[in-house]
Amino acid sequence: MKTIANILLTMLIILSLAPASKAQEDNSVVDSLREAFYSTTDSQEKANICLDISAQAYEADTVIKYSTLALQNIDITDLSSMAQCYSYLGWAYFIKSDFDKSRDKYQRAAAMFERQNLLGEASMSYINIAACFRYMSQYKDMWDNLYRGLGIAQEAHDTINICYAYSEIADVYQNQKMGNVAQEMLMSALELATKKGNYAEMGSYAKQLGAISTPEDTDIEGVKKAKEWALKAEEYFRKAENIDQYYEAIRYNNYAEIIYCYLTLAKFYYDDRYIDSSKTYIELYDNYAYNITGLPGDKITCLHIHARQLMYEQKYKRAIETLKQCIELFKEGNYEYISNITYNLLAESYEKIGDYGNALLYLNKFDAVQQTLSGADAMAQAIAYNARYKIESEKRNIELDNEMAMESQQEKERQKQRTHTFIFVTIIAVAFIMGIIIFSWLASRRSVKKIATRNALILKQQWTIDDQKKELQETSEKIRQSMAYARRIQVAATSSQEDISAAFPDNLIIYRPQEIVSGDWYWVKETDNERYVAVGGGNEHGVPGAMTCMLVADSLKEAVSKVPTDQKISPSEILTQVENKVRGSIGAGVEIAISFCIIDVNNLLRFSAIGNDAVLVRGNTSNLININKREDTVIQLIEGDYLFLYSNNTRRLMTSTGSEPEDICKSLAIHHTDSTQTAIDTITGGKPQTGDITIVGIGI
Repeated sequence: MKTIANILLTMLIILSLAPASKAQEDNSVVDSLREAFYSTTDSQEKANICLDISAQAYEADTVIKYSTLALQNIDITDLSSMAQCYSYLGWAYFIKSDFDKSRDKYQRAAAMFERQNLLGEASMSYINIAACFRYMSQYKDMWDNLYRGLGIAQEAHDTINICYAYSEIADVYQNQKMGNVAQEMLMSALELATKKGNYAEMGSYAKQLGAISTPEDTDIEGVKKAKEWALKAEEYFRKAENIDQYYEAIRYNNYAEIIYCYLTLAKFYYDDRYIDSSKTYIELYDNYAYNITGLPGDKITCLHIHARQLMYEQKYKRAIETLKQCIELFKEGNYEYISNITYNLLAESYEKIGDYGNALLYLNKFDAVQQTLSGADAMAQAIAYNARYKIESEKRNIELDNEMAMESQQEKERQKQRTHTFIFVTIIAVAFIMGIIIFSWLASRRSVKKIATRNALILKQQWTIDDQKKELQETSEKIRQSMAYARRIQVAATSSQEDISAAFPDNLIIYRPQEIVSGDWYWVKETDNERYVAVGGGNEHGVPGAMTCMLVADSLKEAVSKVPTDQKISPSEILTQVENKVRGSIGAGVEIAISFCIIDVNNLLRFSAIGNDAVLVRGNTSNLININKREDTVIQLIEGDYLFLYSNNTRRLMTSTGSEPEDICKSLAIHHTDSTQTAIDTITGGKPQTGDITIVGIGI
C-alpha cells in the first residue's frame, strides 16, 4: 500500500514540474489552432501557433509533433521560445518513458534558460533532468542535477521550486532507507509552504511526511505517527481553496494512507473501532478509483484495501478472491511495481488457511518481483514455507498412520467383545480381558509419548528455521549495503556526463555492468590544448574486476599527471608505464586491456591500445584502428567523424553475435540518439547480457 502511494506521488510531482501548466486538452481549442496553422504561411506565426498547441495539448505525441514544427519555424535568436519548445519535448518524452531523450531535451532547455537568466525555469528543468536520471538508475548524475536545481531556485528566491526540490530529494532519501534526512527536507518544505499560507502544498508535504514515518507494518509507533501526519494533511486540504487536479490526486492518495494506518492498527490491537474509522475513507477512495479515474492502478489499490480488511476479519478465502481480481487487472498494463504487494498478501492469506503449497507459489512470485533489494528476505521466507510445508505433510502422514492404527485397534476391540461375550461366565475369561485392557492402555501411553516426542522435534526444527531465516536476512542486508556502497564509489570515480558533454558535445556513453559493480571503466578529461579519452577492462567482473579496474584507471591518471605540461604525451608510452605498474602490483596472470587516445585542438588523434582496438566511422565507412598494437597511431580527424572506444568485454559481446565491431559501431553512429536499451540490443544482438558493457562514442 505505501509503495503504491509513494510511486504515484512521485509521478504526480514530476508531471506537475514538466511542463508546469499541462491541463486536460480542450479538443475545440486545439482543433482551431491546427486550422490556423495550416492556413498561414508566415514562419513566426506558425511557430507561435505550434507553441500554443503544445501548451494546450496533453497527448505526448501531439506535443512532440508541434514542438518539433515550432523549432523548425522559430527564429534561432529567439532563445526563450526555443527553450520552451525543448521543455515541452522533455515532458512528452518523459510521459512516453523515453528518459534518455527527455533528459537531452531538458538539458538544452536548461542551458537556454540560464543564458537568459530565467532562473525559475532553469531550476525546474534541472529538477526534471534529475528525475530522468533517477529512472535511468544514474544516481550520481541525478544528485548533481537535483542539487543544481535547488541551488538556482535558492539563488532566485523561488520558493515553489525550492519546495519541489526538497520534496524530490526527500523521496530519493526515503527510497535509500534514509528516513531521517528525508524528514528534514520535508519539514523545510512544509515550513516554507506554511509561511506562504498555501494549504494545498502544506497538505502535500504533510502527506509525504506520513508516508516516510513507518517502513514496516511491525513498526507500530511509526504507524501511529504516520496516521497523525495523514490526518493533519487532510486537515490542511480541507482548508485549501480551489484545489487543482494535481493536489486532488495527492489528497485521495492520502486517504489510502489513512486507511492503511487504521487497518494496521486494527490488526495490531484487535480493535474494531479502527475499522469503523476507516470506512468513510474507504468509500471515498472507492468512488475515486471506479468513478473519477477508473485507472487499473487505482482499482488495484482499492482491491488491496478491501483484501486487508477481509484478512483482519479472518475471511481469508474472500480475501484471496479479491486479490485474484488484481492479477486480472495486471493484464491491462505494466503494474510490476505493485504486483509484489498482491503476491505477498496472497501468500499470507494461503498460509492462514493452511494451504502452504499455494503460499509457497505466491511467495516465489513475490521473490521474482522484489529481485535484489528484497530477494534474500523472500528467499528466506520461501525456505521457511517450504520446510513448514514438508513438516505439515509429515504431520499429516503421522495422523493417517495413527488413524489406521486406531481403526485396527477398534476392530480388535470388537473382536474381543465378541470373545468376552462367549467366555463371560468364567472368572478366567474376565481376568484375561482385564489383562488385555491393561496391556492396550500401556501401549496407548507409549504411542502418545512417541507422538509428543515427534511434535517436540518438529517444534525444534521450526525454531532452527526461524534462526536461519534471521541470519539470512542480516547477511543479505550487509551484502546489499556493501555492494551498493562499492557501486557508488566506482561511479564517482568515472567522468560525469557533464564533463564528457563539455569536452565532446556529441557523445554516446553506455555503461552497463553485468553485476552491481563493473570490471570495466572509462575516463574523459579536457585540458586547454588536448582532450583525453580512455576505456579499459579485464578478464574479471563483479568485485574482483571492480578492484582491478580501479587500480588500472588510477595508474593511467597518475601516469598522465606526471608528464610535464610542455611535453607531448605518447599514448603507447603511458600504457607501457601503466602495464608495468599494474603487473608489478597484481602479477602477470591478470589480463589488462586499455584503449587510450589524445585529441588536440586541431582534431589530430594519437591512439594506442593494449589488448584492444577502436573503430573510426567516417561517412559510410568504418574501420578498425591501431592494428599494430603498442605503437602510436596518428590520424587527422575531420568534422562528422565518430570515434568509438570500447572495453574488451564489450568487444567479445559484439563478436559473439557474428557481427564485426566496425558494423556495430557504424550502426551506433547512425542511431546514437536512440534509447540506451536500443544501443545495448545492437551490441548484444538482442540476447541477454553476459558481460560488462562499456562503450564511449565521440563525434567530431
